[in-house]
Amino acid sequence: MFQMSNSEQAALLITIGFSFLILGFTYILYKEKSLINRIGLSFFVPISLCLFSLFNPTIIPATMLLYIDSSLLGIIFLLVWLSHLKLNYVFSIMLILLFPAAIILASWYGEALPDVFFLYPVQAIIVGMLTISTIYILQKYTKINNSRFVGGLLLLGTGQIIHLIISQEMIFIGVALKFLAYLLLAYYIINTIQTSFTKRLTKAESKLADLNKTINLEVKKKMIPIEQHNEHLQNMVMIDNLTNAYTKKFILNTIDERIDTPGNEGFAVLMFDIDKFKVLNDTQGHLAGDIILKKVATIARSSIRSLDVLGRYGGDEFIVVLPGIVASEAMFIAERFRKKVKEADLNISVSIGVASYPEDAKTVEELIEIADAGLYHSKKLGRNTVTHYPEV
Repeated sequence: MFQMSNSEQAALLITIGFSFLILGFTYILYKEKSLINRIGLSFFVPISLCLFSLFNPTIIPATMLLYIDSSLLGIIFLLVWLSHLKLNYVFSIMLILLFPAAIILASWYGEALPDVFFLYPVQAIIVGMLTISTIYILQKYTKINNSRFVGGLLLLGTGQIIHLIISQEMIFIGVALKFLAYLLLAYYIINTIQTSFTKRLTKAESKLADLNKTINLEVKKKMIPIEQHNEHLQNMVMIDNLTNAYTKKFILNTIDERIDTPGNEGFAVLMFDIDKFKVLNDTQGHLAGDIILKKVATIARSSIRSLDVLGRYGGDEFIVVLPGIVASEAMFIAERFRKKVKEADLNISVSIGVASYPEDAKTVEELIEIADAGLYHSKKLGRNTVTHYPEV
């Protein structure tokens, strides 16, 4: 491998390092088929030329370094021109891939060219014209008017010219300009890619958020009938279909919760049934019996408060839970209800038993037992009566 000076090694490292950085960012993050994408991919050209010169003993790396930057300027010029002509994107990529091969072939068969082309002043003039032309066409036919990118191209051409016309002792000036040029080009291209990537990411997040809103809305729409169905099922468990009173299980759970809740106020329970209901069912039929059950339940609801709980205990038996009511008050409410039933012109009456917590009982079973005993005693007294059994 040919020996290179420190400045030439630095130039080689700058070219390879920045080119890999730009090419990597472009290939991985920038998927748009735009001019910036093509320019970013064009840094394949200096990478391939540098690597070829390093691993091919017939090419002097220091000589190849003279042509790398001008090759990059040339490929950017062609890409901008092709973009202006609106030629196929694939054609531009093929040009990027074939351009290094053309430079390498030119370096092998350079003897066929006139000697004047190998004079450094002539090459410096060509590089200068290429730099000016690239910047002109870039600003005239594209939207890339960024000062950093244009400055990078200008420094790239200037560094190449200095490399060609000054002595080897001063070559570090060209290397410094080369470093600044690649730095500016990399900054612009990577910043453009990052901005585009951020926009795409923000747009994707916005679409995802909209999609989530749509999905949530659809889920809510689907959940409404399910919730309605669940509510219906729950009501079927809690509500007696015939009388719209609560079920036996619910009313017993209500009493149990009130007893088990610490600090809860006392309450009273009414247990009532319809006098001679079996006879009514047998003589008038079950349909008439169902009508009577509904009407009695309606009268019961009209006789109690909204916070009181009416439940069907079974058959024609009902239970009413009266929160915050003592036995004497419960007796008054029961008597009012009994009179309403008697006055309703239904030719029926009700017998009622009263029990209170915690005065009469401490558990659900005891409370129901006391209320049931009061109901039974009302029957013994001739029906159509209210009884608080502990007072009997």
